[in-house]
Amino acid sequence: AEWVMTKDFIAIVRPNTTDYERLIASLHCKDFIGAPYDFQFSPGNKAWYCSEICYEAYRDTSWSQTFTVRETWGIQTITPQDFRSAVKSNKLILICEFGKN
Repeated sequence: AEWVMTKDFIAIVRPNTTDYERLIASLHCKDFIGAPYDFQFSPGNKAWYCSEICYEAYRDTSWSQTFTVRETWGIQTITPQDFRSAVKSNKLILICEFGKN
């Protein structure tokens, strides 16, 4: 993953949830294989950005209530920062982080 080396900051996190909810999320992830990247960050357009995939994977679990989707530039989004911030609320477990904070 050479792209990791081009980033200023990387955090690897894991949802603090049950094995069953992780199983549900992994089954949802199959829906995203081969999908294009969403450069417009628009929901519902068959293209996906990184944090949108994570959020959607858990949509049918109680863990999805961890986040509030917010409006960014007139579009409903969830951002990578939302995931990093969820570590403080114990909804995500920080596995490791690299770079500037």
